[in-house]
Amino acid sequence: MPTTGKIKLRAITKRPDSRRKLLRSSMIWGACPGSIGPRLPNKIEVIADKPIVGAHMPVHDYLISLQPHHTDRILAGEKTVEFRRRSPAIANGSRLWVYSKLPRGRVEAVAEVTGVVRDRPDRLWMYYSEVSGASPSEFQQYFAGAHRGCAIMLANVRRLLPPITLQELRAVRDGFQPPRSVAQLRLNGPELALFRERARC
Repeated sequence: MPTTGKIKLRAITKRPDSRRKLLRSSMIWGACPGSIGPRLPNKIEVIADKPIVGAHMPVHDYLISLQPHHTDRILAGEKTVEFRRRSPAIANGSRLWVYSKLPRGRVEAVAEVTGVVRDRPDRLWMYYSEVSGASPSEFQQYFAGAHRGCAIMLANVRRLLPPITLQELRAVRDGFQPPRSVAQLRLNGPELALFRERARC
């Protein structure tokens, strides 16, 4: 794919051959106390012929920064995949804590990572656009000039009530700054202790 110009985007129009690996991207709520809704069936079947990474790595907790409207779509069940230009090394089963950027400035949700798929941007859009919550223009702008990217698959989303504000985070960690993208949380760090206390897990 060239480094300039628009990415050619297209949707799946027919079922690929049987050699490709079938992945089910689903939002399953109600897995633990405090979940935001009833159990739902799989939203969509998605196909990929690239390996899912993260199956044999240690499970950790991560903090991701999102625009508020993307957080809203995750909580509404409209977004079960998060696109990233750089592929983070996140193990399946890891928890992803969702920080909504300013003007909200707060941690509003936690989700389980069920897979990370690496591929070309046009193929990521082909397979995961319907569960990404992103518009074609948003996708084009974000991946402009990129040759590779990834799709982080999310499940078991829970809303944090009340959300954890930036002021609370800076009270337990002086000078706390949310990550620009994704950051691993320290196992014994005060941020993760606050997250777990608020989520009751």
